[in-house]
Amino acid sequence: PALRMAVRTAGDALDQLTVRWLQQGPTRFGIEAMVEAMVDLVLGSLHAAHRLDPSLDTQRAVKLLS
Repeated sequence: PALRMAVRTAGDALDQLTVRWLQQGPTRFGIEAMVEAMVDLVLGSLHAAHRLDPSLDTQRAVKLLS
């Protein structure tokens, strides 16, 4: 449940980040910066899931994204 909740929340945040970026004009922030910000959001969700359930092993996923 912790991983599902955290990853779904990250998905919601990614959707909103993309919508706001498109509304403001994609030239304000470059695509590379947006991708890095999105990766940071996913990493944050993995850290949050681990904090909620310390038995989760998220290290491999974190390492792949870092």
